[in-house]
Amino acid sequence: SNSPAGADFINSTLDDYIRAHAGIMRQESLNKAWIPFGQALTYVSASSFTVVSADGDESRWYSGRAIKATCTAGTIYGVITTTSLSVGVLTVNVITSGGLDSGLSRIDLACDPMSLQPVRNWLINPFFRFWQRNTTFTTAASTAANVADGWAVDPGTGGGIVTFSRQAHTLGQVSVPFEPTYFARYAQSTGGTAPMLKQRIEDVRTFAGRNVCVAIMAKVSAGTLSVTPQVTQYFGTGGGASANVTTAGTAWTVTTDWRLYYADIFVPSISGKTIGITDIYTATRFDLLFPDATTFTLDIGGVWFVEGSVPVFFPPRPFDEELAKVQRRYYKTFTIDQVPAQAIGDINSAASHTVMRAGANAYRFVFPLPVPMRTETRGSQTFTAFNPIQASATWYNATGAAASGAATWIANHIARNFIELSNAQAAADALNDLNYLHFTLDSEFAATI
Repeated sequence: SNSPAGADFINSTLDDYIRAHAGIMRQESLNKAWIPFGQALTYVSASSFTVVSADGDESRWYSGRAIKATCTAGTIYGVITTTSLSVGVLTVNVITSGGLDSGLSRIDLACDPMSLQPVRNWLINPFFRFWQRNTTFTTAASTAANVADGWAVDPGTGGGIVTFSRQAHTLGQVSVPFEPTYFARYAQSTGGTAPMLKQRIEDVRTFAGRNVCVAIMAKVSAGTLSVTPQVTQYFGTGGGASANVTTAGTAWTVTTDWRLYYADIFVPSISGKTIGITDIYTATRFDLLFPDATTFTLDIGGVWFVEGSVPVFFPPRPFDEELAKVQRRYYKTFTIDQVPAQAIGDINSAASHTVMRAGANAYRFVFPLPVPMRTETRGSQTFTAFNPIQASATWYNATGAAASGAATWIANHIARNFIELSNAQAAADALNDLNYLHFTLDSEFAATI
């Protein structure tokens, strides 16, 4: 926005032209993310073609690299899965959005997109590696739930019920690129109205007035399923916040084979809209909308949400980078694949403190968090305590092999990078005893958003 500065301020019309020009230049750079192969190629099947390969030339055809194919049917996007070289001829196997055809005339290879976009895939946990809360969730009727990290399901009104679960890929499979460990299974056991899988990207300003390209790798267990990609702008609550604005892309017809599906969606401007009391609670939401009153089982191997009109299929982030992103919304002291529960029998990763005064004397300490949480106020986070050894939400005195005092979250300090805990301690706690506690801290958007 313009800042008044006497006669030196920028005229609003000129400001708009400058912004529009910058947007065009940015979009043009994104659209130049392809390198033409420029050599002869031969169609083999709907999922493969061959090229004559010089020494070392096959290195450009690496697994996971995105391609853009020009066929009789038009432009088709895909990802290289495997290659094989025989007597100077390289066979390239691909997964595409629609299947190659005998009119294949050109292949463009994706250049390094990291140099073109500051953020690659805007989604958290897009390959469903992290399931910190649990690995299987069955919703109550018409009740939304946060599930795998970053993701939420809404089974739909009218009694809809969904089971969302983690499934393991077979090691070495080539149907889904980048060799992910897991995929997600969305099973609608009772049909509802407007059921969906969704993820909230922080801030409704994100992508406003710009294009995004969304894509999924998916298959259905039987028949076909219509899946509609959507972008929903959520303006928060209170303060006269504007109503949600939902923009739908072209519906996909998902089949029983792993395939890529993509759509280009223009996200509307938020000019004239009103943001709620606190804009940290606003979001740009990505939805996969499913049919009403229908039961089905859908497997999802990967999801992409990138800025621009070009589908670029980025690989998974490094483990530690993705872990930091999911822990910003949900942190637990348990090991990453341990479902939080009482009495798991493990104190090794728990929070701990040494008894400084014997007996029932309250003690406080600050526990640093590995990454800053998404929100900073106690009212927007949920703290849950777990005794590592006993079935009670209290500290565990490992020295005395007994329960210590109740765990309490102290709200004296408001911060995103630490929490303050207390222990009332038990009368039997002795000087220098070691007390342990597991806990979770949830800063995710409410599942209903």
